[in-house]
Parts: sequence; C-alpha cells; structure tokens
Amino acid sequence: MFLQINDTYAIESDAIGWAVSKWTEEPKRGEYWKQIAWYQTLENATNGLLQRQIRCLEVDTFNEAIKGVQGLARELTEALSPKFEVKSSIKQFKEEK
Repeated sequence: MFLQINDTYAIESDAIGWAVSKWTEEPKRGEYWKQIAWYQTLENATNGLLQRQIRCLEVDTFNEAIKGVQGLARELTEALSPKFEVKSSIKQFKEEK
C-alpha cells in the first residue's frame, strides 16, 4: 500500500509493517521515495509522521505553532480519508429505453 500525504511525505506498507517515506533526490539514484522511519501499525506511522512534521515547523509564536499543528492534522486527515465518487446512471438508463 502507498498513501501519499503531500509532495514530501508518504506512508507505505509491506508484509511486515509501515514506513514513513520522504521524497528524495540523490545525484546517483535520482528522485525516489526513501523510507525514513518504520512502525508496526498505520496509527503509529501516522502519529510518527505528524510528530516529525510538528518538530520541523518553522514558527516564532505559540499561535503560529497552533495554526501549524492544525494545518498538519487537517492535511493528514484529508490524505487518509476515504474518497468516493458515485456517478448516477439513472439519466443514462432512461435515455437508453
């Protein structure tokens, strides 16, 4: 499973566990997703990524920090929320009759 959170981070899994990956560019390898942290559960990986991003916030005031944390939490929630698109075929069905 590969869940891209934003342009910088993703959460991926294999048969053993979960990893937080960071988009990386290296001269010899080029651009790729590099695993930077490993977890046993999706919940732990999500919390680990959020904590990492919080520690890297560049803010100067407590209010900026609160807004930054809220934005990060919203971004993670949106990235991990299921998205469904339901297309109605009722009109098409009526036209075919």
